[in-house]
Amino acid sequence: MNSLFFRPATSSLTLKAMSLLAILVGAFYIFLAVKNLRGDPQMISDYQRWGCGESVRLLVGVAQLSFGLLLCCRPLCFWGALPLALMMLGAVWIHVRHDQQPRTWVAAAVFCLLCLSLAAYFRPALLRS
Repeated sequence: MNSLFFRPATSSLTLKAMSLLAILVGAFYIFLAVKNLRGDPQMISDYQRWGCGESVRLLVGVAQLSFGLLLCCRPLCFWGALPLALMMLGAVWIHVRHDQQPRTWVAAAVFCLLCLSLAAYFRPALLRS
């Protein structure tokens, strides 16, 4: 494969494991996006409780869908993982700010770390030192 797009893996197993992780995380975000875009009552009430309107919920849903799809494509994985990590940092901040249960912001932090790991592994050659 072209080294401009792919990180040389230490082993084929590592590359396969990270690719599988990217697909699973991408599928999770696609699932969340569908819930957001279809207007799941729980999602609507969450966004209202946080003081966000309908347009913010739809914008987040579109972002989750597009970046989740990018995670499922290995050459574009970095470009999906990095913005999702930033979104999850915002999610952690919102959950902490609104005094929600720790399980909500811990879950967001775990997905932030997963996205950061994927972004670091699949970073383009131009960003490697």
